[in-house]
Amino acid sequence: MTLSREGGKAMVELENFAANIDGAHRNLIENCSFIKNSKPDVIVESGIVVLALLSYVHSKQAYSTIFLSIEKVFTHFIDEIINNESKLIRVRYSLFLGYLIDVLFKREPDAFRNTILFLYTTVDLVGVDKAIACQSIDTLKTVVCDNDLQPRVIELNLIPVLIEKIQGSIATIQNHEYMDFVNDFLASYAQLIDEKALCLATAVVSRIRAEMATGAQGTDGSTLLV
Repeated sequence: MTLSREGGKAMVELENFAANIDGAHRNLIENCSFIKNSKPDVIVESGIVVLALLSYVHSKQAYSTIFLSIEKVFTHFIDEIINNESKLIRVRYSLFLGYLIDVLFKREPDAFRNTILFLYTTVDLVGVDKAIACQSIDTLKTVVCDNDLQPRVIELNLIPVLIEKIQGSIATIQNHEYMDFVNDFLASYAQLIDEKALCLATAVVSRIRAEMATGAQGTDGSTLLV
């Protein structure tokens, strides 16, 4: 509802979402103090966090009956979420993906592609957007070795694009955990990247040399631990 109102996009029609939620329940939700007095991005990010935590407190099978509705909403508003001006919404979506990306968008290849690229593109954000980068790196570390995710990444031929993005990020990234992710990426897709692994290795070596040169000069350079 909030994304629809803020983005000017039609609401998603959800049939049989939950039989025990009637008009009175909906009216109670829409008129509660939190909904009425909170900023739109706070309402959206709170909803995303609640959905993410479902998989933490319950098995995914336990709420599988409503998962299609959850996925339908995210598919409908995917562009509004990943391109949102609110840093809060984007960082919460990245958090959400760490819990559910393995089962999300299995029948929506475009939404899945955009979501994966969102994670890989936001890892080297800096300044006021650094929180998004940190969360995306943490999420990538969680999902890169996921056995359910790898076939879908391969099927959509995303490996060349992801390698290009990783190679570009290595030169400037300021989070040492990103290098842990790169190591896991190479281990997970080793048989598919072949000679492209050399490009990534070369980029890592170049970064190591740059860090060593900075240290030798005694200047305050990167804090990255290579």
